[in-house]
Amino acid sequence: MKLLLYLYDNILLILYFGVSLLAFCRYLSERCCISACLSALYLCLSVNQLVAAMAEFIPEFGQFYRAAYFTMPVWNTVISISAAICLLYLSYQLNHTSKLPFYEYMILCIFIFLLLLIPTLKSSRTTLFFYSSLFPLFLLYRVSSFYALKNQAACSQNKKLFSDFRPVLFWSVFLFSLSGIIENYIRIFIFPARIRLSFCRIFSIDFLFGISALVYICFFLRKTAALHTCKAAVNSQEQVPESFTSPDTESASYYSFCKAYSLTLREQTILTELLNRTTDEQISAKLLISSFTVRSHVHNLLKKTGAKSRQELYILYENTKKQKSG
Repeated sequence: MKLLLYLYDNILLILYFGVSLLAFCRYLSERCCISACLSALYLCLSVNQLVAAMAEFIPEFGQFYRAAYFTMPVWNTVISISAAICLLYLSYQLNHTSKLPFYEYMILCIFIFLLLLIPTLKSSRTTLFFYSSLFPLFLLYRVSSFYALKNQAACSQNKKLFSDFRPVLFWSVFLFSLSGIIENYIRIFIFPARIRLSFCRIFSIDFLFGISALVYICFFLRKTAALHTCKAAVNSQEQVPESFTSPDTESASYYSFCKAYSLTLREQTILTELLNRTTDEQISAKLLISSFTVRSHVHNLLKKTGAKSRQELYILYENTKKQKSG
């Protein structure tokens, strides 16, 4: 059992640290806020997993950690709050909404308040169950809220809800979160002796984030491989001289526009496709990236240029081109 637990901890640590590092590298190259939130989330998870592994395999540290967990679990509270904040911002970034509604701040404050309040109550199985189930409950709410936001966005744009968001993703997170609460109940009330082995673990939540980490690593590797196939197209935009002297006014206007708004290489690629009136689905298929990523880059383009829509972006580009040619 100890050997299996050792392998389990090491696999999760490798996955968590790997995703955190890959997401951070992607943030540095593309300035993608989604990658920043993902990197911070998996950094919290990896550090928490490391501490939990130390509690299992270092007896002295385990005794101290176990005593703290059942009296005043400061570490677990800090990690839960950090992960909840990352999940909150990640869900809204995926929906391309930068401004959070007031009720989300209220729900987050209630979650933090309960995390701080419950450990101060009289120690019992009930308080332990409620405390350890708070994060799965918050995760359950987050995926339900994300589903509702996607549904609202799909209805407003007259699109099918699952045109780019498959229901299996929603139901996977929903069922894993629900099973985490059930797992807590069984572990605390039915088999309390198991608490000594996994007093600070929720295996359902570990499996959920572990599978998510595998999916992200596969996506990252697939995207990296895809970049080599379109290297010639990207290089044509990478090698832009400081003083562009080409007689091609269209190219001069294009690079002047990109430089004026400090567009990244990927944003320049997306801009080129948008100016050719390419749809999100066509861009996604051509560059071998998800439609989420395409819309994220489009959102960043609109934000940098100050345009409120793609049509305004086209008009802004045409006006810049006329000024350059004039």
